[in-house]
Amino acid sequence: TYRSGLAVITRKDDPTTMPFDSYDATTVADDRLWKDLQNSALSRRNTAHQGLLARGGDVSTAAAKRLSEASDEDNAVAIPHLIWLAASQQTRRSVPVISEKLKSTDPILRTLAIRAVTEFGEWSNRGGRVNAESDSPAVRLALLNWHKSDSQTDNNLLRAATDPDGMLRLAAITILAQRATPHELLEQSRSSEVAQRLASVVATGRISCSTTVAP
Repeated sequence: TYRSGLAVITRKDDPTTMPFDSYDATTVADDRLWKDLQNSALSRRNTAHQGLLARGGDVSTAAAKRLSEASDEDNAVAIPHLIWLAASQQTRRSVPVISEKLKSTDPILRTLAIRAVTEFGEWSNRGGRVNAESDSPAVRLALLNWHKSDSQTDNNLLRAATDPDGMLRLAAITILAQRATPHELLEQSRSSEVAQRLASVVATGRISCSTTVAP
């Protein structure tokens, strides 16, 4: 560590609602970091989030406890961080809490939970099946990314490859190019549906491009 000088220039009538309160996130007490997860300033929340994540240990269990006791209204800004921190490790406390969020009917909470377990990579499939009729594009995209290492091509992937949502369609076609066999792409190219034929052509093109530029 090293000493440094930091000057903050504010207005003479600067409001007291956003005070400058410096601390070292690597040494400050845990209680301060947990408190800052509810701060209205995103920079404060991010600092607290990274500080807690770096500490490891019982952070996942503590985050799961807070998440299970948190009300959506009072902890709206903290809940995304709590989901992420709880998912960082699989513990007796975090597994049931995150599993509940993975099946949440709230698309925002479910998407956050799916992205969190995708990032940490050690979670089994507890998110349920994709419901193309009720799940939002964001949820379906997150689920696709979570299961992109699966070896088989399923109907959910094929439906996503023809979805009206551009981001979801692009992600699905990219995964389709990685996962589908030449025979599966050929069969899809003979589909009576224009969208399926288009998806197979684009996926085949991606395979050809990746083969051409491969070292």
